[in-house]
Order: sequence, then structure tokens, then C-alpha cells
Amino acid sequence: MTREQAHLELMHAIQAAPTKAPCVALPVPAWVSDDLAEQSRAAKLCQHCPVLTQCRTYLHTYGERAGVWAGTTLSQRWADTGKPKENDP
Repeated sequence: MTREQAHLELMHAIQAAPTKAPCVALPVPAWVSDDLAEQSRAAKLCQHCPVLTQCRTYLHTYGERAGVWAGTTLSQRWADTGKPKENDP
């Protein structure tokens, strides 16, 4: 599966979820903020997301170089791996 196909599948899962994902229900700037405190608050909202598992799978497979994904901030993801994933854009 390509990155684009996986992203589209994740977006479909978000739309089909029984409750809205926090990133959809609360479109706050914190999801893409440069402020670490805002990012941390946004990441905590992911804890009860109905598609957290799918989002986490997408993130671990394809990586993301910006924003809050699957309850993690960019700095947390880089700290875990030491660098972005090779197939990051």
C-alpha cells in the first residue's frame, strides 16, 4: 500500500468512526502549532480517539514530519527514533 492510499484509508476510518476524532471535532491550531505546550495538550486529546490504533499504525509505517499524530508530537517522535522515518516527505 502506498503512503497516499494508507492516508486515504485513515481519513475514511476517521469519517466512519462512531464518534468524531479529536483532530476533526476540535480543529484547533494546536495540532500544527510550533508551541510545545499546545502540542502536548493536543496530543493528550488523542488518548480516547476512536481511530487511535489506525492512526498509530499509519504513523509507525509512514511517519510524519509535522503536527500531532497518534498522541505524539514531532519532538517526541524524533526523540524515539533519533531522526524522521526514511520515507517521510
